[in-house]
Amino acid sequence: MLKIYQSFLSCLVKPAVLQEESDVLQVDFRNPSNQKDSQELFVGFAAMQMIIKEDMEGMHEVKKFRLEVRDFYVNVLAYMAKKFPFKDNLICNAVVVDPAVRQNLSMRSFLKLLDELPASAVPTEKQDAVCVEFMQYQSAKDIDLPPYTDGERVDAFWAAMAKLRDPATSQPCYENLCTVAQHVLLVPHSNAARPCSA
Repeated sequence: MLKIYQSFLSCLVKPAVLQEESDVLQVDFRNPSNQKDSQELFVGFAAMQMIIKEDMEGMHEVKKFRLEVRDFYVNVLAYMAKKFPFKDNLICNAVVVDPAVRQNLSMRSFLKLLDELPASAVPTEKQDAVCVEFMQYQSAKDIDLPPYTDGERVDAFWAAMAKLRDPATSQPCYENLCTVAQHVLLVPHSNAARPCSA
């Protein structure tokens, strides 16, 4: 989500402004002094090429078009800032299920993630077990886990993780952790399950 937001910001906001701000959500995209000049505003490759090749710079229609594009970017960014769940704890900590970063994760992030899941995801009697599995997963050698290349489907990795068995006991190695991953990967994408207020 942040990448999409940042891509729209980069179409409208001056690069220096984006580089100065460590948190892209704090960039004041509405401030005209932070916005690119009209000629630098990204209006699409084909449109930019046509304006240059046909020497249309300065024409009333081009100025009007660029104003409409500027308004479009401002409106899209305002909508995204208001509606996208950038600060949602579950989404912010969902990186826990990304195998590409497993060794860099903190127990704190994992615990924050668990707090956001329903109680049925990790019952009280399994909380210690899931934390131990998380630490074992973090410290496991790559050869002991299913193969994963950055950019591959994370759900396929966790499906393979669920099949891993302890050779001595034939019990699942990461049963509780896989349940957590399943809950994270199946986060509801709508509010359809919420009761409607009359």
